Amino acid sequence: MLNINVQHYCGEKALRCAALQLRSAGLLSTALPGLDPEFLAEGFEGQHSGAMVAYRESVPSAYLTYAVRSKGFRAAIGSLSFGHLPVKQLRIFGIVGSPPDNVIDEFLRQLLAQKEWDIAEMFEIAPHDPLAGRLAALRLPRGFRIIRKEVPTVQIKLDGTFEDYLNNRFHKKARYNLKREVRLLEEAAGGEVEIKIYRSPEDAAPFLKDAENIARLSYQWKMGMTTAHMTPENVQRLSYIARAGKLRSYILYIRGMPAAYCYATIRHGELAYETVGYNAQFTKLNPGKVLLYKILEDLHENRPVGALDFGRGITDYKLLFANAKRPLIDVSLFPPDGYSQFLWLLATATDEGYRRLRPIVRQWMPWIKRKVQKTLGLLLPGLVEEHEILLQLMALS
Repeated sequence: MLNINVQHYCGEKALRCAALQLRSAGLLSTALPGLDPEFLAEGFEGQHSGAMVAYRESVPSAYLTYAVRSKGFRAAIGSLSFGHLPVKQLRIFGIVGSPPDNVIDEFLRQLLAQKEWDIAEMFEIAPHDPLAGRLAALRLPRGFRIIRKEVPTVQIKLDGTFEDYLNNRFHKKARYNLKREVRLLEEAAGGEVEIKIYRSPEDAAPFLKDAENIARLSYQWKMGMTTAHMTPENVQRLSYIARAGKLRSYILYIRGMPAAYCYATIRHGELAYETVGYNAQFTKLNPGKVLLYKILEDLHENRPVGALDFGRGITDYKLLFANAKRPLIDVSLFPPDGYSQFLWLLATATDEGYRRLRPIVRQWMPWIKRKVQKTLGLLLPGLVEEHEILLQLMALS
């Protein structure tokens, strides 16, 4: 028997009611937006969101949040994904508080008992996270399948001064070249280089407007990748994050023109590198690298966070700047119905095929890069100079 009562809240009114109780108990968390029931009540993760709250003697002691959304299922080959099969995704954001194992099990039991989703997913959770631990030990209902993937990530820890970081991370020649690139951009712009930091709710619309202007001229936009979009929903979302004190994004301006952007939020005391892009007409001036240099200069000077986290996808420029690594885990659950089992088979087959083919394909990478580079040079002029993008696209290095 549970010593703690678990109640399930779903829908806008119920989530706002739960948020009031959690706030009074000092449990409301904005470390990650999805962990905040008020954020879910705003509809930013869809209309089918909920929270499970554990009560000890009528006082909230822990909670779990989730959302069910219609998504496109994409099979993954390394960090490259393809396909767009329609699915109902149960996104589990995590747990706030320190509930005992039997309470975590009850959270999961109630979630898994719902019949309105095709795949349940948790992204980038720490291996020592209690939820990850319980999933590893939990006896799943008959027919359920689980996939656990380790996600390598890299960070920049902010220890000491910015000069300390440069001296410790880069050799003398590399430091010189990096500072030279910053100087060359400033000289080319006649000193008219400006970095703006966007933090307040009023900053949301101006940031998205200029970030989208950059994105429309970037390689990501041309290739249909995730970029900044100014929509009423995105403005509201960023405004909410800013009100919680979790927005810290940047734009580099060259002679008043938006040249590079970084959409970033503060999560668990780190600056999470969400979406970046630059205006391709400035490619030879390395605006993206210069912006990252300026971001690190700002973070070391003002210390709003303890680290910059690059998230998933390890590319050349991230490895160039990173001074730390951290493995995370993605977990996917597939219920026993036919469609979900098909998705599990597809995900398993592509992952196994990738692991088997990767050592073979690596031998051919120089030839593949030259061919892809030549093709992209014809289709998207200017893109071929970005070697890290080719690595990200093929995810084989």
